[in-house]
Amino acid sequence: MPRKNRRTKLVVTFDEDDRKEYLTGFHKRKLQRQEKARKDLEEEAFKLRKEAKKQKKEQINEKLQQLENVPEILARDETLHSKVLKEKQFDTKKLNVSVKISKVELGRDQFEDKGS
Repeated sequence: MPRKNRRTKLVVTFDEDDRKEYLTGFHKRKLQRQEKARKDLEEEAFKLRKEAKKQKKEQINEKLQQLENVPEILARDETLHSKVLKEKQFDTKKLNVSVKISKVELGRDQFEDKGS
């Protein structure tokens, strides 16, 4: 028969199955905690990879915009130093083609927008 607390009239019952589950469930609960931690780490790694891809894409877009401005810079700046490395002529029956390969040295100030 369960024992009654005389002051609060609370009945305490003892369940053997719950006790057994509690005592034998330590390993199972530990495995559950480890699985949850692994899933959390995987989610965090996924978020970090996604953010890194986003930042890389933004950097590439910024560099692409800078490169799109290069023809305008080259057109308006006559002070660029260029050195012809190779020059080749191709003659066909209908067309004469001349190809010059040169190295252009750009300074940092050429990439800044002079208009604004």
